[in-house]
Amino acid sequence: MLRILLPILFYNLLFGASFNCTKASSYVEKMICADAQLSELDSKMGTLYKEASKNTTNKKELLDKQRTWVKDRENCTNVYCIFLSTKNRISQLESLSSNNLVNIASNDKIPFDISIETAYNEAWEFNYPLITITALKDNLKLVNIKANKGKCKIEIEPSIYISNGMPVVENNSFPLKINEYDTLKARVSQECILLRIDISTDEYEWTLENKKDFFYFN
Repeated sequence: MLRILLPILFYNLLFGASFNCTKASSYVEKMICADAQLSELDSKMGTLYKEASKNTTNKKELLDKQRTWVKDRENCTNVYCIFLSTKNRISQLESLSSNNLVNIASNDKIPFDISIETAYNEAWEFNYPLITITALKDNLKLVNIKANKGKCKIEIEPSIYISNGMPVVENNSFPLKINEYDTLKARVSQECILLRIDISTDEYEWTLENKKDFFYFN
């Protein structure tokens, strides 16, 4: 056992996580400390958080969001979930410090807002990437969404509404229209390491791509 644990210990002393591994208490913290890649990734996230904290004018809001994210990540039950959650947080923190990243919410040329998070399927007990698109104008026509150039399967979540006091489930498919501030949720296959998203509307096409560990639009 020592022959296995000692190299891991020394590796993590070299690369380090964003916290003290000798005080790791939760399952997620222990997983990070036991995995070299997760440890290095978490360390990078911690460095970016410190940089963002120095540059922001609203430290409380940044801290609250960080605490919420840490709490959400604690729900992870496997390495992939921790990896994806940390990568997504790195993307968010990069957006606060990188001049190369378009601020999606403030860019009026992009008619939607987008978020990517890790979701959990309770019935089948697995995690998967969930894309949420919020329309910033009425009658936004979405033609298609592709993950990793179409190599990963995407499934649009059905719409659920009440009719005559009964819930009605309506399956969605492309192309479709959504009104201002309405949302569309798209599930990405669980085995997908999400690196690129192509979003097509009836007017333009946007690419959200992971380069140098942060997401940007072009």
